[in-house]
Amino acid sequence: MSNNSRFGFMLLLCLAISGCGENVAIVKGRVSLDGKPLPNALVVFQPENGSRPSVSRTDDSGNFELMRTEKLKGAAVGKHKVSVTVGGEVDNIGKKSVIVVEKLPAKYNVKSTLVKEVQPGANEINLDLDSKGEILGAGREPVIKSTCGSTEDSESDSEAAS
Repeated sequence: MSNNSRFGFMLLLCLAISGCGENVAIVKGRVSLDGKPLPNALVVFQPENGSRPSVSRTDDSGNFELMRTEKLKGAAVGKHKVSVTVGGEVDNIGKKSVIVVEKLPAKYNVKSTLVKEVQPGANEINLDLDSKGEILGAGREPVIKSTCGSTEDSESDSEAAS
């Protein structure tokens, strides 16, 4: 094998092992619910081929930019199952975390029917959601849960779980 052939083979091997050889494109967009921006929503693009997902959290205006890794912006080129959620635990509120009750229909998260295709180059993918549909976990009040584990907080957790 010539030196050029060896170099090319080693470069391809390194790219395949590191995952950097996958075609990734920039994806930005806006999430709205019933025509209004949806702040603090978690947006996940999961490639249909099962490779690494890309994620983002929306800002106060509902805008997002997907991140493939902590340092790499974008998402894999191809079709993705998309999920959007606002439920779950939100940190950084003093020494406590807030459990936020899901307000989006399951068709956008645990039973997502959203599929979007990422094209090579820059993509703008807006997600215009509506509040119609079954919301899993609805009817529960938001609970403040301590990260310190006091008995008062445990009682609140038990009440919320019932």
